[in-house]
Amino acid sequence: MSDSIEFEREEDGRWIAEIPELPGVMVYGASQEEARERVASLANRVFLSEKPMAAYPDPTDDEAWKQRFSALEAAREEIRKHLTPGRNYVQEFLDERRLEAERE
Repeated sequence: MSDSIEFEREEDGRWIAEIPELPGVMVYGASQEEARERVASLANRVFLSEKPMAAYPDPTDDEAWKQRFSALEAAREEIRKHLTPGRNYVQEFLDERRLEAERE
């Protein structure tokens, strides 16, 4: 993944952040920094999401697994560059979902 996070400001003042290399990874934020943090968090969830079993290498192919883990770790390191240390993104995500459920 490259360093490219694209930003755009809406007429209402909100910021959109998108990682073009990851289709669908686009978020809104009240500020550019908030949008950056949210898109990095979403990208992290995409990388960590479960894949179909066919996407996994043969269990006996050690080299394929080494390459897969190496690529995943490189992607995670890239995402970490855009996160705020000490911020609990998982808890924020869960809190947002709880609030949405309460509103319904």
